Amino acid sequence: MPKTPLFVFYKPGCSKCRTLLQSLEANKINCELHDYIAEPPTLALLEEFLSKSGLLPSLIVRKSEPLYSKKYAGKKYSEKKWLEILQKNPILIQRPLVIKGNKAWVARDEETINTLINSK
Repeated sequence: MPKTPLFVFYKPGCSKCRTLLQSLEANKINCELHDYIAEPPTLALLEEFLSKSGLLPSLIVRKSEPLYSKKYAGKKYSEKKWLEILQKNPILIQRPLVIKGNKAWVARDEETINTLINSK
């Protein structure tokens, strides 16, 4: 469960994550940062994110990752199974993930970043 108003799962070195962090800094928004590779999200936190974002686990899979191509591409999994796969293989999770109050986003583009910055 996030402890601060804005909770961010990110990957250092990721350009999308850098863009989000620069926008938050420019808007003087404090956040709780978690490197999701070094500190993988728990199943409960992933479920919270999905519930607040309205997304299904299969919609936050990074299909550009080599691991996806090697092990998961072309296979059918239930949403419950995707959730387990993502928790065990955090590199497959889209990033950055942001939780703010009762809302959550995959903050990969400027429009989404602006929406989360301006949300109450």
